[in-house]
Amino acid sequence: MSEQKPEPCLFCSSETEVGQSVAVGVPLYWVSCPRCKARGPVCDTQDAAIAAWNAPGEKVAALVGACRLALADYERIGSWPLSASSLEAMRAATD
Repeated sequence: MSEQKPEPCLFCSSETEVGQSVAVGVPLYWVSCPRCKARGPVCDTQDAAIAAWNAPGEKVAALVGACRLALADYERIGSWPLSASSLEAMRAATD
């Protein structure tokens, strides 16, 4: 059993869990979020699956952060358009 623990979900901040399956006699592992159904890559070891989940690409992390800013704008203002800071974060994350 791995001593590593998967980080909370990057998308909804919920606790995550390690899934396991066997395909053609080969064990496969992944980390997923039971709340929003996000799922990391399928790997051949539990440690590799957790490491892949815990180290998302910088662009993914930046885009999620930009989306969170946009959602905060929407919740604060109650409608679109987005603030200049949210728009700039989204542009930077998608360049």
